[in-house]
Amino acid sequence: MKRRKSSELKSMAREALCGNYGTFIGTSLIYGIIALLLSCIPAFAIPTNSSYLMVALRFMISFLIGLIVNVLAAGLSRIALNISRKQTVQIGDLFHAFRHHPDRFLILGLILSLISNICMIPGNILSFTVTSGTGDTMELLEKTLCMSLLSLAGSILYIVLTLALSMSTMLLVDYDDISAMEALKESVKMMRGNKWRYFYITTLSFLGLILISVFGLYIPLLWILPYVYVTQAFFYRELNQEI
Repeated sequence: MKRRKSSELKSMAREALCGNYGTFIGTSLIYGIIALLLSCIPAFAIPTNSSYLMVALRFMISFLIGLIVNVLAAGLSRIALNISRKQTVQIGDLFHAFRHHPDRFLILGLILSLISNICMIPGNILSFTVTSGTGDTMELLEKTLCMSLLSLAGSILYIVLTLALSMSTMLLVDYDDISAMEALKESVKMMRGNKWRYFYITTLSFLGLILISVFGLYIPLLWILPYVYVTQAFFYRELNQEI
């Protein structure tokens, strides 16, 4: 298998996106609006000063909504994959996962959420002691700093643990006949010796553009995110020995 440089994969992505940016940007906006509206449901349905039982219910609703949003996000990967193959794309592709065994995407989202929650347990526990407001000001500041460091460490640990699973969503949108567990196992095989390379190509190499987008009030992200997604699609196709 030929290992292409970051610049090669990104060049292929730019070429494939010519004439398709409008559809991808429009789909991304629809996804963002739906995700925002869904995320507001728990806050409007259950007041913040509710009982512990209602707070727990609010957490469960938020968790379920998060899983649904992840299923919806898989549609963006499907669009990126179609664009990389020069196939016709349309906004309706955003709902691809809901039409092709959505239970597979829900299981994948559940597993990734479980890993994330385990990684964030230390930070969440300390966060509870900070929000409870016990202790003097200096002690609260120390707890806040520790909480931030633990949260950062948890995020880094999550990234490290899930790099090997990065191809799972692409596999599910590409093959309708494989289960979530099969996609996870296949992703681990595909990512052997490619984890750091994937992180560099899809994250570090785009860091400059993402930082620049801050000065544009994040509006440039509408063009950057399709660029990232399609580059990921080409990376997947390379590992899948399609190109």
